[in-house]
Amino acid sequence: MDIRRISFDTEDLSDDVIPLADVRSAVALDWDSRDDHVYWTDVSTDTISRAKWDGTGQEVVVDTSLESPAGLAIDWVTNKLYWTDAGTDRIEVANTDGSMRTVLIWENLDRPRDIVVEPMGGYMYWTDWGASPKIERAGMDASSRQVIISSNLTWPNGLAIDYGSQRLYWADAGMKTIEFAGLDGSRRKVKVALKYLLTALKASGAAFSSWQLTGARGTREGWD
Repeated sequence: MDIRRISFDTEDLSDDVIPLADVRSAVALDWDSRDDHVYWTDVSTDTISRAKWDGTGQEVVVDTSLESPAGLAIDWVTNKLYWTDAGTDRIEVANTDGSMRTVLIWENLDRPRDIVVEPMGGYMYWTDWGASPKIERAGMDASSRQVIISSNLTWPNGLAIDYGSQRLYWADAGMKTIEFAGLDGSRRKVKVALKYLLTALKASGAAFSSWQLTGARGTREGWD
């Protein structure tokens, strides 16, 4: 399995493979711009790893008490690593080197999946694939927890925050939609009704991958 990156600065959105070893089932990844590391979870090896974009410095930062690390997010302000584990039904946090690990949320979770953080506002957001699918948020210290989306969801995933418009985007492979709402869950709208699995935003456009498409595609208009 490869981890690839796509350039938004080329017309053809060309991609290249990051030279990494023993990547088996990478599910989530994030980038820390401060030290230029990419982090990823692997549900085959039950690990969280990191490396530079050129593949150097590859190392495992968390490899104990993980059962299905599904989501991952970097807090670039405090240099923290947040993740969900759909096997242990936990949300945890640690320093980006894996030290000072702490369980933040362990109650009333049922297959937590994706996670994103919004350090300036002090919130983290995550999806839950359990018997009652939902999207929740809480303070990054686990305070003020609340459900913000709980209807018309099946497998919510691919969370992304557009900081400019203060919107939360997500994809739902069961509902076959890409949707967005305000960061409090209000003003929800369906944006695209296709079988997309992941979304990510950059500047005025969005990038997405699909089970029905090869590679990634982008759109730079019509997202208002």
